[in-house]
Order: sequence, then structure tokens, then C-alpha cells
Amino acid sequence: MITIEEFILRTALYQPIPYSPESDLEQLFDLLYFNGTVDFYCTECERDSTFKGQNSLMFKWNNTNRSFHQYEKLKQQFPSHDSKQELELIRNSRTYHVVNLFCTRDHNHKAMIIFRVTDDSIIKVGQFPSIASQSLPDLKKYRAVLNNEKFKELKRAIGLYSHDVGVGAFVYLRRIFEDLINEAHQQAQASSDWSDEGFLDNRVTDKIASLRSFLPPFLVEHRSMYGILSKGVHELSEQDCLEAFPAVQMGIELILDQKLEALKRKDKEEKARRAISMLSEKLNK
Repeated sequence: MITIEEFILRTALYQPIPYSPESDLEQLFDLLYFNGTVDFYCTECERDSTFKGQNSLMFKWNNTNRSFHQYEKLKQQFPSHDSKQELELIRNSRTYHVVNLFCTRDHNHKAMIIFRVTDDSIIKVGQFPSIASQSLPDLKKYRAVLNNEKFKELKRAIGLYSHDVGVGAFVYLRRIFEDLINEAHQQAQASSDWSDEGFLDNRVTDKIASLRSFLPPFLVEHRSMYGILSKGVHELSEQDCLEAFPAVQMGIELILDQKLEALKRKDKEEKARRAISMLSEKLNK
């Protein structure tokens, strides 16, 4: 079973999350009746905040009037909390579970997760705010190392993933990965000891090895990511891509984090160089 943080921030809509009735019951009920806290971006406060679970509800489809109506909390029907019996009723009742959360900075700022429990998985069918909305603040820092077009593509990849489009999300991540290699190649060409001979005919993994001095270490170490992204674009199913996306997104972000660190270090070195030079001139007058 995944954590509530992963369920809210990383799990796409309609992506089945498997659970075991034998070993995951406690975590499943923690999610069903969530009243703890979780940290994520509040789109109304426009800053990171702590959200608290409140008033988890259940709704059941009524075939008579073709609408949903609130269902009494199953937990109240089992004073002794017979977990297995309760789970059986949940799975047979075709209920939709709503976890409501409120921002502890302002209780009027709400979040909501809607999901179903099947025989062997939980499926998120609705969410507000969206994963893309919650991710945007964390992505803004990458503007410093991505041009405007690639930054939009990073947002688009996450937006597609949050709307259950796996292959399309992989396309945009692969474009970002390729752009990082092209940027490193341009830097290498400006170097006096670089030769382009045979470079363009190499496989991508070999190009990465050649450009190791100009690329973030994580990208060089995990150059197999390009093969994963390409396989996702050309061979994997939507579901396969959706399941793989969080890991690949994390890899891309780690690469961009290393580029940010290098940029900050370079900027700090330049400021220190100027400051020491000015101080030296002043003291030697």
C-alpha cells in the first residue's frame, strides 16, 4: 500500500493501486477514514501548508434515481471494528469514498480525494486540486535551467499524467531529456579539445558517455532512462507508462536539481571572485 502523500501527490486518476486483504488492512482503513495531516501546496494560500483530514464520507450509486446519495459510515456499523467483515461490505457495496481535507492556515481552503475500493485495488477517480496544480510551485525553480518551451513541456507532462495519459507524458519527458543532451553537446563544441567526429552516429547512451564532463552526474549514471522513455513512447501501454511515470519524473527532477546546484555554485564562485578582487584592490592601495 502506498502512503497518503503518494496517493494525493503522485497517483494518477484511474490508476489501480493493488492492496492485500491479508497484510494491508490497517493502511487501507487509515486511508478510508483519514483524519491525520499531510503537507502539500495550498493553491489558495499560494504556499506550502499542512492539510488535515476531516469528515470522510461515502457515497453510493442509486440506480432508481440515477444519482449518488451519502452512505452511512461503515465504521459506525462495526463497533468491534471487524476489519475483514467491514472490508467485505465495502467491496460489495460499490461505494465511493471521499476524503476531505482542510488547510490548517485557513479552514476555508479545501482539498478532496474520491476513490473506490475493488476486490484487489484502490482507484482514485477524482481529485481537487489537481496533481498538476499542486506540483507547479515545486517546478518553478526549474525555470532557471530550462528554457520557456521545455518548462512548458515539463508542466504538460505532469498535467497529462494527472489526467491518465501515460504515453503522451513520456513523450514530453523524453524531449526534455534529449534537450539536456543537445545543450551539453553545444557546450562541448565550444571546448577546444572536443571533436565531433563520429559523435552524431553514436547511440544516445554512447553520446551521454562522451559528454559526461558536460552533463549532471545523475544523468550519466542513469543513462538507461532514455531507453525507458523511448520504450514508453513506442512500446509500452498507457497503464505501463502511468505506473512508470513517477520514477522517471523523479529522475528528471534529480537531473535538473543537479543542474541548479551547479548553476548556484557557479554564480556563488563568480560573486566571491569579484568580492575578493575588489577587497584585494582596496587593501593594496
